[in-house]
Amino acid sequence: MNRVVQLALAEEPIFGFEADLDAVLGPVSDYPIFDYSMKDVKRAGDVISGALQWTDETEPQIRRAFQIANNWRDAHAYPMRSIRHQLIFYMRHLELRGITAARLKRMQAIRKKLRRPNFSMNLSQVQDLGGCRAILLSMDEVRALVGVLRERSRHELRNEDDYITSPKPDGYRSHHLMIGFRGTGGKEIYTGRRIEIDVHPYFAPISAVNSYDKAEDSYNKSGEYSENIVLVEVDKLENLKDAYPNYFGDVQLFKSQLKRITQGKRVEEYTALPQQFAPLPPRQLPGGRWQWPRPFPKPKGAG
Repeated sequence: MNRVVQLALAEEPIFGFEADLDAVLGPVSDYPIFDYSMKDVKRAGDVISGALQWTDETEPQIRRAFQIANNWRDAHAYPMRSIRHQLIFYMRHLELRGITAARLKRMQAIRKKLRRPNFSMNLSQVQDLGGCRAILLSMDEVRALVGVLRERSRHELRNEDDYITSPKPDGYRSHHLMIGFRGTGGKEIYTGRRIEIDVHPYFAPISAVNSYDKAEDSYNKSGEYSENIVLVEVDKLENLKDAYPNYFGDVQLFKSQLKRITQGKRVEEYTALPQQFAPLPPRQLPGGRWQWPRPFPKPKGAG
């Protein structure tokens, strides 16, 4: 066993971060709580996983289903943030180098998962409504953090998948841990919430601010991805691309626009230049003749 992993597992479970955690996260009363029953969640999942035929008769049912589904998803915010800051504490404690991030799953991604032909879970059983990510600089550090989460966390480890040792067919490599949150005191209301953690090294292959409710409602009603919106949490804006490369590209423009908004200035608008296409090369025909591409489409009826 590597020395970094041995040191990580040599000590007793860590509880010292709890007092600091309360100061960082703020009171539990600031976070969404679940207002419905699990039967309501299951029924809502059955509705939003369907074709969503919007009519005057079906609209109230569909809107209520999304209201319940959003409330269930949002009720994972506190456990998600708590576990992310547990990751931060462990990484500092073990002097591991890397970044952490967290996100609540987008509603269109939830629908997509529920609509998979081979997906047998209902909405109440989806395990990654809240997700945390740790990206470390080496495989030894990945093993150390996974070992600590497995052996020393006070939360319940429900399942894990090692896609680093056995990558997915598309090359995806990460170590997934399915965590059942355990709360005490006023946090007991979140006990049992499932949070997925994925840990991977940097070398593994793998519009952030808007009117979230309106954009999701627009997608839910139209079925089209008219807005690309995700709620994430990172320490620095520069870490968005590293933490979620499938969501973010160059974040410098986003950073400059966000700075303007916080200063009370208007957002700058840009118009992208039309894409330039290189001319097609000539093509040699049988007999040695050359055919040059036409600069314009051939007129209808032309010989």
